[in-house]
Amino acid sequence: MRLALCVDLGCYQVDDDVAANTTAAADRLRDAGATVTEVSLPWQLETINRAARIHFGMIFGPSIREIYDKHQEDLTSYAQRFMAESDQISKDDFVAGLALEAEIYAPLGDLLEDFDALLCPTFAVPALPAEYDTDQPFQVNGQPHADWLDGLMTLPFNIASRCPVLSIPSGQSRDGVPTGLSIVGRTYDDVSVFRIAAAHEERFGWLYSPDHRPPL
Repeated sequence: MRLALCVDLGCYQVDDDVAANTTAAADRLRDAGATVTEVSLPWQLETINRAARIHFGMIFGPSIREIYDKHQEDLTSYAQRFMAESDQISKDDFVAGLALEAEIYAPLGDLLEDFDALLCPTFAVPALPAEYDTDQPFQVNGQPHADWLDGLMTLPFNIASRCPVLSIPSGQSRDGVPTGLSIVGRTYDDVSVFRIAAAHEERFGWLYSPDHRPPL
């Protein structure tokens, strides 16, 4: 199989441990017989975040309107924030959002014409603190990010949602926190994604064993 590897998806700052584990996972798939090629994508973080806010604002917000009106205080701050942002999305924004989604989908589609799947991190950092809230900054390699969406490397694929994506463990950070690898397949090609994940599991099975407790 021909696999593309893009550690930063062209625009994300990625934690050093996450990047190293992603590369190591790609090496295991090379050992399994795949051809892995490092590629770049022309994506812009501002485009992805804006498209995501419009996308979820038009779908997620209206879908929970009745619940929000009755139980606003019981919802997570994450849900409340998306609800508030959805009220700011206009019809003009919706049309603009479709154009932004096309900008995201086009280069991904072109890439998957040449490769069976794309490999990338699931998240830009190993984890956020349990008490983290969406209005707080977070850091990547010591650099602060004010927008919480900057860490979610799943967003392009939430938008290009016809492409199946499977997240599997890629290793551990220096703090013992598991890191994730996303396997992004061609449109509706779920089978190839599972084949790639299975090949990685065969070569990294210790992380899947319930009897294994890695040292912290």
